[in-house]
Amino acid sequence: MVLVDRLEACQLLERRTSDVDRRRKDLFLTAQGQAILQEARDLIAAQERRLTSRFSGAELDAFIERLKRSYQSDEEPRGNNGSAGAARAAEAH
Repeated sequence: MVLVDRLEACQLLERRTSDVDRRRKDLFLTAQGQAILQEARDLIAAQERRLTSRFSGAELDAFIERLKRSYQSDEEPRGNNGSAGAARAAEAH
């Protein structure tokens, strides 16, 4: 709630009584909060375009595939004996 309190103090967020349950408070971005959120999204998109423009489509696909693999659960098999080394050795062949 500290974060909500801070955002509300900066007039980026407001609490409103819920239409469904009067005991509950719903959170809404103010116009200023929406503008800042859009600015952040635009900056993120520009940074992503800048970074991805350095790679071909095939390179990006390979990079994304490797990132996905790095986030796989430890329970998912990575190779013959479950080790990363085995997975690299299998990829080399």
